[in-house]
Parts: sequence; structure tokens; C-alpha cells
Amino acid sequence: MKAILTIGYVSIASFLTLGSCSKANLKNSDAGADFGLLAGTWVDAESYALQFIEFQSTDRGRFGVLSRQSEEYSPFHYTLADSLLTIRFDGHDDFPQSTHKLYSRGEDTLTISDLTVIPENPDKVYVRQRLVTERKGDTIVIGLGDTYYDAEHDFRIRVDSLLGDSRCPEGVQCVWAGNAGVRFEIIAEGNYRHLFDLNTHGGPKFPQDTVINDIRFRLIDVAPYPKHNAPVDPEAKVVIKLFATTDN
Repeated sequence: MKAILTIGYVSIASFLTLGSCSKANLKNSDAGADFGLLAGTWVDAESYALQFIEFQSTDRGRFGVLSRQSEEYSPFHYTLADSLLTIRFDGHDDFPQSTHKLYSRGEDTLTISDLTVIPENPDKVYVRQRLVTERKGDTIVIGLGDTYYDAEHDFRIRVDSLLGDSRCPEGVQCVWAGNAGVRFEIIAEGNYRHLFDLNTHGGPKFPQDTVINDIRFRLIDVAPYPKHNAPVDPEAKVVIKLFATTDN
């Protein structure tokens, strides 16, 4: 079976730029404030498998793993005190709780110690992402900071960066239609990570589609279309249209 993935349109937005990558301690002086920093889903940035942590409230969370074969969650109770994250899994009263050092490396990156048995690299780096696994019809909607996972074809994809938009703005006459480019990151079958660029213009210099693991990715449009003297839309979304076809 050959799957064809059509990337419907990508909306333009600016990425958050971290002012500093130095580690910052999280205190427990205000649990609500700390949860504001922890809230959401954090994807393991170093694992090809889709592993993540969700902090759901000021004392509840869960580990998750998504794959073609299964969808697994391990809920836990946690406390955070002076950058020490203490975890106790549900249903394991006889299992000793574990304590880990937690550091914030900006708004969207965390480092948590001793979550791996690899002695050379005991710390794990997690990046805040919103996981998307559903689509409406043939359309998948993801935004900057989102990760889409396709269990049927076992890949996940996100926007790595926006490469610029030179398209002729509305209300302006241009000699060339211009181009909008997007760089995507894909992890396929949990085996390899690949970056690829797609464009709205098409042609040899501005490829609009590519094939990875028998899946064709095609960028159809980038929205909103630029307007003369109009600011970039900060609420931009990436919209992906997914089609799967079988070759007879």
C-alpha cells in the first residue's frame, strides 16, 4: 500500500525565542505558579519512540507511549519542592517512590534527571508539544508547537521552522508569484529522524512534494496569504490533508 499525505496549508506565525538556555530551578513556593510552567504535554526530545509526560494538575500526571501496536499510559501522583520532582505511580503502593531533579530551560524545555538507565546520559530532555492524533475527514490541523502522530502509518510530523514567505502580497502587482517555504521534521516507524523542506511554488528549485517511506508529502498552500503592510498572524495553524491510497 502506498500512502499519499497532502499538506494542505501552513499558517505563518513567529516562534518563541528563548532568551536564555541556562537551567532554572522550579520552587514550590506557589504550586499553582509551578503548575503553570509544567502544565501540558512534554515529548521526549531524544527518543525516536513517541514517549511523553503529561502534567494534568498540581499533583497528577502520567507517562505515555504511542505506537502502531498500542497506546499506553502510566498515571502517577507527584510533588515538586525546590526543583525535586517526586513521583509515585498509581497501583504500586509497594513500589518506592522516585525523586528526580527538574530544571526549566526556558518556557518549552525541561530536563529531568534519572529517567533512564543509561549511565552516560541519565538526564532526559522534554519539549512542550500538543499531541494531535485525530483528523476531520482528510484534514489534520496542527499548529506550531504541535506534533501529529499517525498510528496507521507509524510516523509523527511537526513544523521545524518557517523558511520565509516571498509571495506577492494581496493588493500588490508583482513580476513573480513568490514562494512560501516550510521545513518539517518527521520520525518514521520509530527508526529515523528526517528534515525536509516543502514549498508552495513548486518546480525544480522549489519542490512542493517529496516521498518518505512510500508516503508522499505535498504542501498545497500557506495561509493566511500575505497582505500589504499587514502583520503576521500570531495564531497561525498548520493544516495537513492526509490521503491514503492502495496501488492495485
